[in-house]
Amino acid sequence: MEPTRTTQGLQMLTFFKKQPSASDEKEQAKALFQKIVSATSESHEIRKIKLGLSLLCQAHLDSSFIAGAEQTATYLDGVTKAIVKGEDKPELPEAEEFIKIKRGDKFIWVYLPQEYADQAFELGSQYQQTKINAHQAVDSMQLLADQLSYDALKLNPPFVALQFLRDELGDENTPETHQDSEKV
Repeated sequence: MEPTRTTQGLQMLTFFKKQPSASDEKEQAKALFQKIVSATSESHEIRKIKLGLSLLCQAHLDSSFIAGAEQTATYLDGVTKAIVKGEDKPELPEAEEFIKIKRGDKFIWVYLPQEYADQAFELGSQYQQTKINAHQAVDSMQLLADQLSYDALKLNPPFVALQFLRDELGDENTPETHQDSEKV
């Protein structure tokens, strides 16, 4: 079946339709977050949107933690090289309140207030520098996730932070595992 003139015309219009800019998409992400956290009703639809937003916030927190670890490693390497070469140190890395994540087959901007992004980024940095261990990182990030879930999103139960690190810790032989295997 061949397309009609009408459908061809609509296809042409969507082709020429201006895609929203990154700043427009960021504004929309921030507006959504602010609208949801300030919602006074707890309808089924609002709860559903909050749950979806919590998954996006979880992705943002985890990504901010990872960025803190990775960018700290790069920064420390840059500092070492700068000292050796007698150059100025690089600028300290900073957390982003907007990040782009993949959702389905496209990327979307996700907003998280700077205070939450900064804390997750700093925890990632501390983890990278071995100022905190994996268990402390998981515990601290979960406290941050709890704060975001309970205080901002008003969700119970809270979402789980750093599931990837929890999974890694579960694969390791913990002291309890060694003790159990010695008793057998």
